[in-house]
Amino acid sequence: MAAYSDSGKVIAKAILIQVAIAAGLILWFKLGVPKLQKERDAEAAAQLEGRIHDFMQATMVEDSARAMPVPAASAAGYSHPQHLLNTPSIEEAKQALGAADGFTSDIRGGVHIIWTGTQHKLEASFNNGRLYCLRIEDLHTGHGTLVFESSQDWRPF
Repeated sequence: MAAYSDSGKVIAKAILIQVAIAAGLILWFKLGVPKLQKERDAEAAAQLEGRIHDFMQATMVEDSARAMPVPAASAAGYSHPQHLLNTPSIEEAKQALGAADGFTSDIRGGVHIIWTGTQHKLEASFNNGRLYCLRIEDLHTGHGTLVFESSQDWRPF
């Protein structure tokens, strides 16, 4: 009978080890994997923020000869209007910024593509495949600007 009672202990230990492994796997998939995914998403958003900044630097330029008032809540005083320095195609914008977070189209056939970084949201508007407007929004304040080909059309919000 001693051998029979020992085999019951071995089976109980084996079952406990399997339950512990299963519990460890469940905890990993419930806690560890979402944390890793969140870290990857934050890193991707930070990289996108850098690409958004680079794209804005390459695409827009300030008209330093003029100064316009901006909304009181967005900044103090005046700012220099901006205009598009060049008008890349949809494919060039996608290549520079990567995969878009969303897009819409309008009744006139325009395409609006949105990229969201950690600090800014960029909406590029295209007509006939050519960039005609950038909408840059600060995610913390909700304020931003609309930048067109002419600095006369520049609009802060």
